[in-house]
Amino acid sequence: MKKSYWELENVKGRPFAIAVADFHAPGSMIWSHTALSIYLYGTSAEKVLGSDGRFVAMPKPLQSHVKGKKSIPTNFFAQPGAENVSAVIFSNAGTKAKFTRMGTLAGFGNPTMTVRRIGTLSNPEPGALEGIPFNVNIENGEYCENWADELEIYHNPNALIPWPDEDLIPAATHFRQKGDDLVWRGAPFRVLNSYTEVISKPSFPTE
Repeated sequence: MKKSYWELENVKGRPFAIAVADFHAPGSMIWSHTALSIYLYGTSAEKVLGSDGRFVAMPKPLQSHVKGKKSIPTNFFAQPGAENVSAVIFSNAGTKAKFTRMGTLAGFGNPTMTVRRIGTLSNPEPGALEGIPFNVNIENGEYCENWADELEIYHNPNALIPWPDEDLIPAATHFRQKGDDLVWRGAPFRVLNSYTEVISKPSFPTE
């Protein structure tokens, strides 16, 4: 932000986005997905008992993130200067595991190895507190994956120059703030987090 890239001649007057990925700790991309949206929009969720006797997730506005004596203001998109950022782009899948799966699906797999993807899918049920777990052999004939599946674009509601529209990178999942609600548009069962397991197939006995 201190570099003010939006003031550069080749950027000025155009939508400016920041692309981020979390590599600060082993496996950090598995859980950083949720933290990012909370920080960008300043809204978390709390478990509330609904009228039907079931717990549901409800929006919970935040003012800051506190750890020990350190306090960091939340709601990045509302911070001074952030109006120059049109969007934040994020992916939690851009490592060797992604290339292993895509290469295997393209026919470049090792016939002696099995590739499984294990993780959590988004739950489309309103107020859902938990995602949907999955564990699948990617070569089962039904599994499908595209390069942009995990790509997410968080639109800044206060941007001076907004991200053009969802037709730019339409395969991504787009997040927006509409009034007090946070809404997203994309595949109904998107992958929230996952890891890829590559294991040797059992050898067949020879006669």
